[in-house]
Amino acid sequence: MNDDLFQLGERIVELAARINIATYEMLTLIAEFDRREGWAEESFTSCADWLAWRTGRTLGTARENVRVAHALEDLPLTSKEMSSGQLSYAKVRAMTRVATPKTGCT
Repeated sequence: MNDDLFQLGERIVELAARINIATYEMLTLIAEFDRREGWAEESFTSCADWLAWRTGRTLGTARENVRVAHALEDLPLTSKEMSSGQLSYAKVRAMTRVATPKTGCT
């Protein structure tokens, strides 16, 4: 592989890690916003409703964002890996469907 292609690949990997980190940061904010019921002040019935309206997500996607955001609070190792850019939202979303502090998959 030539140097240009290698550098292009490295830029893609770096950007993917930054997206993972930004997504983790957004999820931590979503969990806090939900916990503090920030959505209720604008007359929404749930954090997912507010998130869908404010960010253009479908309601199903917004519900998953809220679920994953709260699940990460109880999964410190998964949180650490995502916050460092090593895990994508897609992987974390799948993991949080089965991982619990009791299963040891934290």
